[in-house]
Amino acid sequence: SSEEAATIVRGRRSAQDLPSSCAACALSLFLSLATSSAASSDESSPLNWTQLPDLPEPLGFAGALSGGCDDKLVFAGGSNFPFPTWTSTKHFDDRVWTLGGDISWTWELSSVVLPAPTAYAACGSISGQVVCAGGQTPDGIINNTFAIPCDLTALRPLPSMPVPTAFASSAVLGGELWVLGGDTGTGPNATTNVWVLDAQLSQWRAGPPLPTARKLSLAVVHANSLYMMSGRRQDEGRKPEFLKDCWKLNDSAHVESASLRTPRHSLQMWPSRSEAAWERCASLPAVVMAGTVGVLNNRIFTMGGDDGAHFGMVSPDNPGYPKMAYVYDSYEDAWSSAGSTPEGFVTTTAIPWQDGLVLNGGEVKPRVRTNHTWLVRSIEVPTRRRRRQRWTLWRRRVR
Repeated sequence: SSEEAATIVRGRRSAQDLPSSCAACALSLFLSLATSSAASSDESSPLNWTQLPDLPEPLGFAGALSGGCDDKLVFAGGSNFPFPTWTSTKHFDDRVWTLGGDISWTWELSSVVLPAPTAYAACGSISGQVVCAGGQTPDGIINNTFAIPCDLTALRPLPSMPVPTAFASSAVLGGELWVLGGDTGTGPNATTNVWVLDAQLSQWRAGPPLPTARKLSLAVVHANSLYMMSGRRQDEGRKPEFLKDCWKLNDSAHVESASLRTPRHSLQMWPSRSEAAWERCASLPAVVMAGTVGVLNNRIFTMGGDDGAHFGMVSPDNPGYPKMAYVYDSYEDAWSSAGSTPEGFVTTTAIPWQDGLVLNGGEVKPRVRTNHTWLVRSIEVPTRRRRRQRWTLWRRRVR
């Protein structure tokens, strides 16, 4: 309808739909804090989940632009489906929310808005700002790039991505934003592109292409190394291929990438000898495309994700995404089960915060979002022998 179209274009909601304060959010936290932690963790898991105040937007968002910013966390844009959920047009938002990272955990709505209603951009926290690149708007996939400053003043424009990109994974390595794979909106369903943004020099350069094309992968930096895993790809006329492989960027390739920095406004392409830039790691126990990933106690954890079991089932009968977590030991190059997650979420981000990770929103089944917020911490750092004894669900190594 015309009203729905207007909602998508504006990406805004009327003032009366917004709460006047978030005091109730803080109260809700203190009432539930005693029980939420125990209720959301299982005895076999090294993870402890604490529920924080919900985002004041009841529908929640998937694909929000997010990151840590000084003493707060930033969540901007995102997409959802207004009621009736199964027949409505997708709504893209342009609002910017912050969550105070102190004892009150208070949500606030900023007066700053995005340049356009946007979701599924590549984001990273760099030098007091959340850098956002590409994404999807009601008009399609874009290459717009900008930074949200931590003081929430005017957005800082940055050079556009060389190619419009959405549904990519991203990580900050060496003070630069790395954007891995994704969908360009043209040609194949996914790409091998790797783009690197030096936000200080305001320039992009090409990084070592991915070993295989993919979108909705996961990326994280651990011990100064970049890891990329899972996702999916689909060639024209073929069924989608769901991936559970894992790759690590060679340290030498990172050094070589940094050497390709060039004068502003020029774009240096990666040399053709990049076949050995990525080193294969042990494959995941299961597909976790569009899941979230973070580092806790010197180990990589994946949380949630779509295993592809119900791919294409867009109906209320869809049971939702798996509520599973996995942990990677980089010393042994091995994955193990890390128990269950409180929700089976995709297209959200695990933001490092103090000694834990904060997650908000995401999609829990096709068209259905959540507005829940979680703080997850690692309970302990077991020895390798205790890991073998305790995590007996299964452990495998695949090279």
